[in-house]
Amino acid sequence: MKFSYLKSLFYTFLLLVLQSCIEYEEKLSINNDDSGKLSYKILMSSEGLNFGKSEKAELPEFLDPEKLKDSFKQRKGIKLISVNTLKEEQKVGVEVSLEFNHIENLNQAFGKELENIVGVFKVEDINNSQKKLTRTVGNYKNKESDLDKLDTTQNQKQIAEQLLKGYEVVYTLNLPGAIVTHNAADSMVNNQNNSITWNTNMLKLTQNSFQMEVVYNVPRSFKTLQLIVGIGSVVVFIAGIIYMIRRK
Repeated sequence: MKFSYLKSLFYTFLLLVLQSCIEYEEKLSINNDDSGKLSYKILMSSEGLNFGKSEKAELPEFLDPEKLKDSFKQRKGIKLISVNTLKEEQKVGVEVSLEFNHIENLNQAFGKELENIVGVFKVEDINNSQKKLTRTVGNYKNKESDLDKLDTTQNQKQIAEQLLKGYEVVYTLNLPGAIVTHNAADSMVNNQNNSITWNTNMLKLTQNSFQMEVVYNVPRSFKTLQLIVGIGSVVVFIAGIIYMIRRK
């Protein structure tokens, strides 16, 4: 009886680990007005998806193209561009591309399955020419990990941790202007195209919050330059008229 209970417990434990085996790679581009584009690729172990099930499992919402289309239609400030199914050896997934009116629209765009991976965005104006973007992902709500809830042996937890550590999460951000300060590794910054990358893994995201910060320059748009030139021309024209009147 005890053996049966322990076996059942171990299979439950293994199921949770396998279902957490997700690879996530993202590319995010932000414009001067905080609008932009987001594309991401997410892959999940097919073993984890079908583990313990006699029939082929139904795809979760975050991997189902049709469910994703319906979900994004309901999100304000977001437009879905494309969603494609991915199939790799022993993995299934999707590749999604979307546009947003403001980066903080992304805070409400994803279901609970991906909230720890996508996280929360916040944009602040530092001055007229600089902004700060802060993004917090991972266990930012300080929830108890699924692994911690189970009464498993230390050896089993170490096995699970090694599995989760092997699943990488990559965030690449393209900015409209030069990067001023950041908390990423210096080697992950490309100043030529104003891009920056953060790397972590599923184990870290499960255990703790992971914060990304960057301060960047916001170049004046062409319309803003046109306005400045226009105002300057008017001022010069008025000054010229005043000067001519005074000369008379």
